[in-house]
Amino acid sequence: TLGMVIAFGSEDIRVTNCLFDQPLFDQIELGAARHVEIRNNEFTKFNSRHCIHAHGGSANNMIIADNYFHDGYPYEGVIFAYLGTAGSRVVNNIFANVGKRDPNDPATDTGLAYGVLIVRSGEITVENNVFYKVEDIGILANEFTGFGTYRNNIFLEGGVGIRLRGGILPGSSSTGAIVDYNIFYRNGADLLIIAGEEPFLDHLPTGNCLGGPVPSLPACDPKVVNAAAYDFHLQSSSPAIDAGDPTVPVPVG
Repeated sequence: TLGMVIAFGSEDIRVTNCLFDQPLFDQIELGAARHVEIRNNEFTKFNSRHCIHAHGGSANNMIIADNYFHDGYPYEGVIFAYLGTAGSRVVNNIFANVGKRDPNDPATDTGLAYGVLIVRSGEITVENNVFYKVEDIGILANEFTGFGTYRNNIFLEGGVGIRLRGGILPGSSSTGAIVDYNIFYRNGADLLIIAGEEPFLDHLPTGNCLGGPVPSLPACDPKVVNAAAYDFHLQSSSPAIDAGDPTVPVPVG
């Protein structure tokens, strides 16, 4: 069962100010739909498959921005960007409390708790997002996902922050990748890149605050107002203030 389908050559579609709160196979599925903007929506109770599943043909140049994804248990990823989604941007979103098991049904293991899962679709930008208690991996780039940009994100109390997995061919997930100016705090692991993949990156990761596993370096504590209450505004003493990539325009807010 699908919530909303945008497909078959659809172009220039905007989905804004909606609430998706049912455990559907996909809350939004995009297939062969170009230039789709998904902005300022709330997604929760995604206990079956994905919030947003984009794939097939020309599902390229998506903008997924300013959304609130929280309290769900996806089979794979909250956002699954598959074939044909090149050039897409995932920016200014919050991913909070993404787990594998519904605490109200602990016997059910719904699968994998990824924030953003990218498979066989490169040139995707994921920046200026907050990942809080994403149980498995905040951003996972699988095979053939080169030239991705992953920067200016906060990863807090999750499993792994960013993983470039590689796969079929050396460099297939890391060629041209930029992994800069992220903050990692109290995660199981910060940044995982398969040994030998580093030479394929655009450049070695720079500007990241690597807190390390719990207990993390206090200097990497982003000092959000109240993570448990999902208030991710930054306190005035936060090291995340003015800590993004200096070459990137300051995001709104």
